[in-house]
Order: sequence, then C-alpha cells, then structure tokens
Amino acid sequence: MIKTFDLPSMESQKSFYGKAIVSTVGNDKYLTSYKTVVCGIVNGKFVKYWNDYSNTTMKHINSFRLFYGLNKIRKSEWDNMECVYEVNPIMNGEQRYKTMMIKQNGYYRYNMG
Repeated sequence: MIKTFDLPSMESQKSFYGKAIVSTVGNDKYLTSYKTVVCGIVNGKFVKYWNDYSNTTMKHINSFRLFYGLNKIRKSEWDNMECVYEVNPIMNGEQRYKTMMIKQNGYYRYNMG
C-alpha cells in the first residue's frame, strides 16, 4: 500500500506548497518533486532516480535527506552520484517509459538493464 504526504521543509522555507511529495511503500521512501520521482531510500540506501539538477529540487532533496536523518548534499555530490535507471512503484507512465530508455548523443536507446 502506498502512503503519501507533503514533505515538510527542514530549513527556513515555510512550505513546499505541495510540490514535494513523499511516498512510502513498506519501508521504502520516495521523493516526488514537481511530479518526477527524483530519489528514494530503498532498503536503507539513498538512491538517485533523476539525472538532472535544479535549485528548487535540490532543496526538496536536502529536506528529504534531513527528514530521514541523512546529511545535506551539495550539487557536486548530487552530480557525482550514480543515477539508477530502474522502474519503481511510484513512477507515472511517462517516467516509467523514460526510465526504460537511456539518452545518448541526443537520442534514446532502449535500456537493456
């Protein structure tokens, strides 16, 4: 069963106004920022699902990490993290499709795992 709630801001910002949602499936937790699953804590390990960057989403990611007792990370740490290209139970249809494809040289090819 999937449970969801608005991620509380763990810093000076009052609220994320519904733009950062946490979903839990069993003991696993996923962060959705602006309708995209960007990261999670799966089997106790932090996992990156979104291989891009924005200042606002990084605020969501750091609040998610702080909420679950992890340290904040900088952009350089996020950029150097391996992105996991696997479908998870929270992704919508479009994100599931994009996850199955890998963009190379401006073109997508099927991700064979």
